Amino acid sequence: MRERLDLLRAESTERLNRLSRQLSLTPEQRQKAYPLLLRSSPFYGANILIDGQAFPPVTANMVNEELLNTLNSVQQNDMIEDLVDEREWWSELIADFEAELEAEQASAGDLPLQPSEPQEEEKQSAFNLFNNANE
Repeated sequence: MRERLDLLRAESTERLNRLSRQLSLTPEQRQKAYPLLLRSSPFYGANILIDGQAFPPVTANMVNEELLNTLNSVQQNDMIEDLVDEREWWSELIADFEAELEAEQASAGDLPLQPSEPQEEEKQSAFNLFNNANE
């Protein structure tokens, strides 16, 4: 449990520091953001207390909405810009993966659908591995 708490603190603190650098958060904004970041961490669990209270986990979208409410207009614009850039980056990455997959599927169209029978050497190799496992 101690290790999980350490991971939770480290991950949430790193996220808070990154947000602070990106958006120039005030100490008050940092104080409001930190519990949200804790609750959205994959290391957060129902048995973890924040300021002596149990809170349900939150999604990244919920964190973004709550954070936007605590920011001034300049910070809000910066955050929205960052979120749009991140979404575009992910969209491009997914599009690249889809293109690679389609290219592989097209080139695989010439390959037989059924695997060929293993050669005698491959059968012998598998048999030897099985025998070694029983020894």
